[in-house]
Amino acid sequence: MEKATHRRGLFFPILLVGLGVLLLLVNLGMIPGTTRDYLVLYWPVILILAGLDGLWRRDGLVWPLMLLGLGALFQLGNLGYLSVQALPLLSRIWPILLVAIGIDIAFGRNCGGWHKVLRAGLGLLVVAVIFWLAIAYPTGIKGREVDIKQGAEGADSSSVDISMVTGQLKLSGGATGGQLLIGKAVIPGSASLRPDYSKSISGEGQLTLKQEGYTTTWGGNGWINEYDLQIAPDLPINLATELVAGDLVLDLGGTSVKQVDSQMAVGSQLISIPCIDGLSVEVTQAVGFIALNIPEGCAVNIHLDNALVNTSIPAGYQRNGDEISFAPPGSSGVAVDVRIALAVGAVGINGSK
Repeated sequence: MEKATHRRGLFFPILLVGLGVLLLLVNLGMIPGTTRDYLVLYWPVILILAGLDGLWRRDGLVWPLMLLGLGALFQLGNLGYLSVQALPLLSRIWPILLVAIGIDIAFGRNCGGWHKVLRAGLGLLVVAVIFWLAIAYPTGIKGREVDIKQGAEGADSSSVDISMVTGQLKLSGGATGGQLLIGKAVIPGSASLRPDYSKSISGEGQLTLKQEGYTTTWGGNGWINEYDLQIAPDLPINLATELVAGDLVLDLGGTSVKQVDSQMAVGSQLISIPCIDGLSVEVTQAVGFIALNIPEGCAVNIHLDNALVNTSIPAGYQRNGDEISFAPPGSSGVAVDVRIALAVGAVGINGSK
């Protein structure tokens, strides 16, 4: 009887080489996008490599073939070719994983001819069943579009607090006609999103916008939760945004914001600020990328509270430890005060016209 051999795995070396090449090309700017974008889109390749590794190591046939099938299925879903989400699908079909493991254990490492053919046939059958279930019972989430509109109601100033779990949030100036906040959002069908507004006797408004309900957000190759909002450009506003994971774009040039407080756990933040005396900006994030666009010629003082972070600054800016500053000729003081706290990732400070 033929004795099975157990080869050294190739999965981790291939994964490390591929990841290293990807990070290098992204860091050198040779390919567009961010590392996070590629990891979110192509993570199923890990399952595909694991399946190939199992076949190479001869760790059975059913389990490696099932990993290959799942990886291909989830990758097609991420690329938008199938309506598939990994976690909802696995929550339905996880008993099949037990079937695959059981078959490989039952056959052991017997590499005899008919055993190998039978195991390969069973492995392909398991993969076919998984694909059939994924197509027959799609798990991709369809979003619905909702309109958002909240008037200023004669307020002299206002605070705007926007809190979401995940998704893509864009906010800029542009709300006119006495409106404090307008815009559109795409959210899951079972979720709700309504402004909660009040105005004090002193004439200060307070707006809270928070999504409630189902919050699973990654479907196909894009975010299910998408928010495109505009605030009143001529009203003094204290703006606070909170996003657990996703992409945040704040284009605040041309607005009258007095204070900006932006918080995120994982993702990317792109914030463009106006040059307003006394403006205070605080950006907090655990992991990811922060890009801050500052108007050209604007006096600014930036305090960094970072850990494993690479920071880039424009020419002419001065850095002393954790302090970065720029004072144009003739300026009498600091116009904008910025505090950035990031644990792991990169910070890019850019001068914009």
